[in-house]
Amino acid sequence: MSTCLTIAGHTLAVMGLEEEALLGTLPGFEPFISHDEAEWEIRFTDMADRPSFSSLYQFDFNQSIPCRFGKSEGAYLFEMGTGNEAVFMRYPAGNVVECSHCPQRDYLRFLLWMAFTLLAMSRRVMPIHASTIMNQNKAVLFLGESGTGKSTHTSLWLKHIPGSELLNDDSPILAIEEGSAVVYGSPWSGKTPCYKPLRCEVAGLVRLRQAPRNEIRRLDVMRSISALQPSLPPALAYDAQSADYQMELLSALLSQAPVFQLDCLPDAEAAQLSHKTLFQP
Repeated sequence: MSTCLTIAGHTLAVMGLEEEALLGTLPGFEPFISHDEAEWEIRFTDMADRPSFSSLYQFDFNQSIPCRFGKSEGAYLFEMGTGNEAVFMRYPAGNVVECSHCPQRDYLRFLLWMAFTLLAMSRRVMPIHASTIMNQNKAVLFLGESGTGKSTHTSLWLKHIPGSELLNDDSPILAIEEGSAVVYGSPWSGKTPCYKPLRCEVAGLVRLRQAPRNEIRRLDVMRSISALQPSLPPALAYDAQSADYQMELLSALLSQAPVFQLDCLPDAEAAQLSHKTLFQP
């Protein structure tokens, strides 16, 4: 038995009685539950054999839970937490991610994000840290460091730009499908409960920067890469193979969608400026 989730057009099976029960208590996943045949599996087991590995990237989840990402003998490895509460993930290749049992809700949510990221990366499908608005059947992704006003800017669109709808406020999924750049909603939306299993073509991407004025400019290819790459999953940048997948996605994306830099105030004029630039060039 398993619980299947269809995310960004791909169906994965979550396999593990404890984790499936816990999944049912997590907000955001219910809209993605699917009866489609799974192409990927996330298997939760006792996983007694946990190989040691050198970290390629270390960070703290929720500012307090230490995490390590690395690679050993061709397999990607991820450890979250310490001591008896630590959970472990192994992804050698192919369609299966192996995880130790995970009794913690917050851990499980993030483990599923990490597992999806590893399974999807070779398909040029990847989460991106952005707040995403839909308007006129197209999507605009607003990027920036935490605290730069991504959610504030999309809220200004919702207030001042008729026909706007929030797709996701933290971790939408980018993909290239039949030569087009598209973005999907996901079960991961930060502090904003916005969990929509929707797909939308990308009109453009905008990196925000706080400023004493409102001004927007389109970026060239090199500046576009510099603007977008920090918003892709950071751990993947530290391994040659996964970094190549990131660059393949960015290369395909930039051939289909423009990237802008918006220096802005948190006001209606900034939203109107970005809307006019994307939809009334």
